[in-house]
Amino acid sequence: MKLATSGNPSPAFSLVELLVVIAILAVFGAWIRPVNPGRQKAEQVICLNNLQQTGLGFVMWSDDHGVSWPWQVSTNKGGTRELIPNGRAADHFLALSNYLQHPRILVCPTDPARHATNNFSGCGYQNLSYFAGLDAIAGSSNSSLSILGGDRHLQVDGQPVKSGLLVVSNRAPLGWTKELHAQSPQSPVGNLLFADGHVEQVRAVRLSRQFQRPAPVTNRLVIP
Repeated sequence: MKLATSGNPSPAFSLVELLVVIAILAVFGAWIRPVNPGRQKAEQVICLNNLQQTGLGFVMWSDDHGVSWPWQVSTNKGGTRELIPNGRAADHFLALSNYLQHPRILVCPTDPARHATNNFSGCGYQNLSYFAGLDAIAGSSNSSLSILGGDRHLQVDGQPVKSGLLVVSNRAPLGWTKELHAQSPQSPVGNLLFADGHVEQVRAVRLSRQFQRPAPVTNRLVIP
């Protein structure tokens, strides 16, 4: 006697379908994973401290070179003035190699597109989270208002800036993207380094105002 069989057997999961389900579950799991606010705050503090240490390196370099920044001094004397047209931000930070504890401080831990390095000699834009302000004023009463550097995730008129030399008016509508400090309750937010070595965390709505304080009519920024 023959057993009756169904003409439409239940189809089993194919390997592709199974992988799709696993991928969907993984994405959903990452989405609902609780955020660790303590870790976020720690990373933001580290970023601020890294930038402040970098600023102190610039100030010490300036004190040893006639109250000038590296980009104001010839390469023949250890500066980077002739390298400005290249638009490589790392060139100006590498001048500080004898003044910084470690090249790892040039990277913000909230920066997903940059990674820390252990070697100054191989340091490039991919190992740098901070821009340099080439028109910062050194050794003056306005140095505490003059922008020497800051987090790289700037935007001008709503458009993210690109790597290289950027000239912006001090009336330009500036802001931050959410690329760095994305998990901060104040996001978009970023850090600014001033010519006296202090660092301030600045929200996007206040960023343009910082560039409008006593400063040149235009600001040359070199973006990593």
